[in-house]
Amino acid sequence: MLLTIARGSLDVLRALSFNQGDLIIMLSQSAWVTYTLYSRANSSPLGPASIQAGAYVVSAAVLAPLVLIERPWKSMGSASWLGWTVVLYSAGPITLGHLWYYQCVRAVGAGRAAVFTNVMPFLVIGLSWLLLGEAIRWYHVVGALTVIAGVALATHHR
Repeated sequence: MLLTIARGSLDVLRALSFNQGDLIIMLSQSAWVTYTLYSRANSSPLGPASIQAGAYVVSAAVLAPLVLIERPWKSMGSASWLGWTVVLYSAGPITLGHLWYYQCVRAVGAGRAAVFTNVMPFLVIGLSWLLLGEAIRWYHVVGALTVIAGVALATHHR
């Protein structure tokens, strides 16, 4: 992950001049791993849909005050089709992905499921390329291959 967020540069690492969005994604991944490992979702008698609904209620309670600061209603009318596509993608496939993720946590355990969250930033890179035309650089490819190798090693049965 460091290779990717440092954009393949030792100077970026030395100066700690990371892209803010990359840091947010790294913190998000760390939060997901922590949540997966320490939540009781995998041992709960509730089903994945109920657990996900609870997580969304808590998220809404945390994010609602931030909406008042950001005031998105001012720009909603001028949002592009791409902006609305991202909103719909977040509401649909991502919700299904969360439900499947909880089912995977129950099936393979929190530790093994958490390892696969390392692959998610590379999905973001792919979507950035597909939807926004962002360039995929050599350090993205090397970082992705390194993460995939790490996931393979961590999940390999002896």
